[in-house]
Amino acid sequence: MQDPNLLPDELRKKEEELEKRKVEIEPEKIKLSNPKERLIMNKDKNRFLNKIKSFFYKKSEKFKNEEIQDVVSKLKREEKFREKASFLASAPLQKMPDKKIEQKLTESAEQIKREKEDDQTSKGIEINLIPEEMRSFVKPVKQMKDLGKIFIGSVVVVVIFCVGLFFYKINIDDQLQNIQIQIKKIDKELINYSEFKEKDQLVQMRIKLTQKLIDNHIYWMDVLNFLEENTIKDIVYTNLNCNFDLSQNNDKAGTIAKISIEGVGKDFISIKNQLLIFQKATNFVKKVEISELLSTKERKKKKESKDIEGIGFKIDIELQPGILQHAY
Repeated sequence: MQDPNLLPDELRKKEEELEKRKVEIEPEKIKLSNPKERLIMNKDKNRFLNKIKSFFYKKSEKFKNEEIQDVVSKLKREEKFREKASFLASAPLQKMPDKKIEQKLTESAEQIKREKEDDQTSKGIEINLIPEEMRSFVKPVKQMKDLGKIFIGSVVVVVIFCVGLFFYKINIDDQLQNIQIQIKKIDKELINYSEFKEKDQLVQMRIKLTQKLIDNHIYWMDVLNFLEENTIKDIVYTNLNCNFDLSQNNDKAGTIAKISIEGVGKDFISIKNQLLIFQKATNFVKKVEISELLSTKERKKKKESKDIEGIGFKIDIELQPGILQHAY
């Protein structure tokens, strides 16, 4: 009994032609690409320059898993296509079991994982996913970036230092201005003090002069009172001169004063008695001398006291020091 053919007319004609030609449809060979090479070729070159190693590891693992899934889906699609082709050609096709495909894929994934772990555990060895033609370009760029960072950091430090100096200068200028203001105030106070000092010195000088005038004041009334009390009746005074010497003055001795008395006596005895009276007044008189005696004729020749008759005389009296500086 002939097998029923349920295929459509088009497929039936194609099946007949294939039987005539006896053409065996060979399964299409699928060329699997290496995930690592495909990852390197598809990635942008600039992306490798800006990513760090950990990022590359994560991305490579992610893309490897995606690549494996793509391969698995592609193999499944090709397997379905082979089943349809063998069914159409009614030729036995050797079907690759899914278990083997999964086994191979798991083996490749485990191998990639082992390689990654070996690379991470190995010391001094790093994974470099950058293409060889880009490595010569990456190093200068990295060096330039490092130099740029150093330059920017140095510029920032210099700017901060300059700003600090600027504010420090402003602070110093403010302090100098305050010091100058204080100096001006002190100068004004010194000027006022100097003026006050000059005034004080003038006042003190005036006080000293006043005190000196008071201390050296001569009480001439004491001389007149002394002569009035110690002059006898037969003596007449015609001239009186007083001199005092301040050059020999001191706080203890006082002013030295001298009196020169000119007069007329009745006779020599009266003049002698007057001299004795002056010599006895030791509390007022220190020294007494007669410097001149003139008779009546001699006096007339000199034209002295013509109206008074008698013997003329001149007595020099040196008073006690300081006797005229206080009331007698």
